[in-house]
Amino acid sequence: MLSNITPYLGRNNLTPSLWLAGHGLLISLAALLVWSTANTLWQWPAMLVLGICLVFLFCAEHEMIHFTAFRSRLLNRLFARLIGVLLLLPADFFRAFHLDHHKYTQNPQADPQLIGVPPLKGRHLWLYLSGFYYWRAASKHLIDCLFARPQGAYITPKNRRTIVWEGRLHLLAYFCLGYYGYMLDWQWLVTYWLIPVLLGMPFLRLYVLAEHHGCDETDKMLHNSRTIYTNPIIRMLAWNMPFHSAHHAYPGVAFHQLSRLNEAIKADVKYVSHGYWQFTKSLKQDLL
Repeated sequence: MLSNITPYLGRNNLTPSLWLAGHGLLISLAALLVWSTANTLWQWPAMLVLGICLVFLFCAEHEMIHFTAFRSRLLNRLFARLIGVLLLLPADFFRAFHLDHHKYTQNPQADPQLIGVPPLKGRHLWLYLSGFYYWRAASKHLIDCLFARPQGAYITPKNRRTIVWEGRLHLLAYFCLGYYGYMLDWQWLVTYWLIPVLLGMPFLRLYVLAEHHGCDETDKMLHNSRTIYTNPIIRMLAWNMPFHSAHHAYPGVAFHQLSRLNEAIKADVKYVSHGYWQFTKSLKQDLL
């Protein structure tokens, strides 16, 4: 572990603004591709590309609920909430859930990413990769909020009211979108949002799985998380989170500092993959 983390703690508003603009540009180009292939079979691959760009906004929201994207907390909160609506992932709920994940990483009895999840082998792994568990959990949380019964050890008397009303506002937004989408025949909601995110979610699930799957069940952050060396496009889409061991060891470090931080600690990182294909090949036996 580093004795001095201060050189890596710098934050600003310009870098994340440019990063978000770049991500937005990729989404726009993918949407243009969907539009240009309308009424052809090529529209489905185009919607897949758009979906991948959209669902990887999860990584942007992740940085924002950590307050390690923008220096401004207001900007972090604003964009996290907007992305949360897009991905059925309310920002305050995600923050509470995710901070417990950091606190209890890889602890089967306490890490909320592991509690209640069957061993990811065979059909359970296929269901996980399909996005089924993600959409089921997201829907259940919103319904629980409607009836003021959100569940999880990370739901406390301090955050409970906020999380409940946040979930209810999400449901109201989805109801309005569904109603006006039906009444006004907003087919773009299906073509440019619903179908793409369903198609893209398996790629996000595989990415998230690589962060900890098969790593040690220990509180040593450089042993319970995996670093993946990948290409610049994936690093950009994932907001540098492939340097995941560095992020878990020092969660207060801004995303754009993680590549530098990784250079300083990489000798101590236990689990490393050179590309997501290498990790995917390691799942071969689990998929059977």
